[in-house]
Amino acid sequence: MDVTKQAKQPGGTEIAIYRITLKRPGILTKRFDLQDGNLRKTSIAQVSDGTGDLLKVADLSAFSDLFESLPPNAALTYGIAPGHPAARLVSQAKAKPNDPQTITRPRRYFQLAPLPGILMLDSDPPKPLRSGSEKAHPNPPN
Repeated sequence: MDVTKQAKQPGGTEIAIYRITLKRPGILTKRFDLQDGNLRKTSIAQVSDGTGDLLKVADLSAFSDLFESLPPNAALTYGIAPGHPAARLVSQAKAKPNDPQTITRPRRYFQLAPLPGILMLDSDPPKPLRSGSEKAHPNPPN
């Protein structure tokens, strides 16, 4: 799917998004395991080797199509990497300071775009009542 060829928003402004696609690890997500009968959630989000590319979408519908099409080894960032529309993305330990096509995830390379964007919020389902509690906050802190 080429999201960049869709019609622009009224006024001709596109929404800039930066996609990260990992080579290693092959998953950029959360993993759920059972340990001793308890569900355990582990984040697998370390960027050690992959690519980054700047995408532009026309509207929320195109963004939704892009988001739904992401494979497990890809994610969208909250910022873009100006000057790096396509780059190799590595961990800081693997970075080569004199390679202009290789970047890392720190703020040195990423910033919020001075363009229209999309703020993605994560909402976890309510947690169960805690022992001895008669009232529950819709989503109590850990």
